Amino acid sequence: MDIGDENLDDIIKNLHQQYEKMCGVSYLNEYISPRDRQTIWKELVAIVAALARNGISHMDLKPANIVRFGNTLKVCDLGISEYGSG
Repeated sequence: MDIGDENLDDIIKNLHQQYEKMCGVSYLNEYISPRDRQTIWKELVAIVAALARNGISHMDLKPANIVRFGNTLKVCDLGISEYGSG
């Protein structure tokens, strides 16, 4: 079993804080750079596509259940998932 680094909630909070420090401006935690936003969205789409390809309905997909392992986001907590033929 892999041990993850941080979940998507924490990643987003850290990205907000990094941007605020870099720019010296507070956006009330409402900003992520376009590059980071694009990277996160691509990985989220890949996760959802992989679940769909395998006929898995996660049932509790939320930022807290998406964890970074190295440079990759992975879904976790599949305990209440359903498997069926898509």
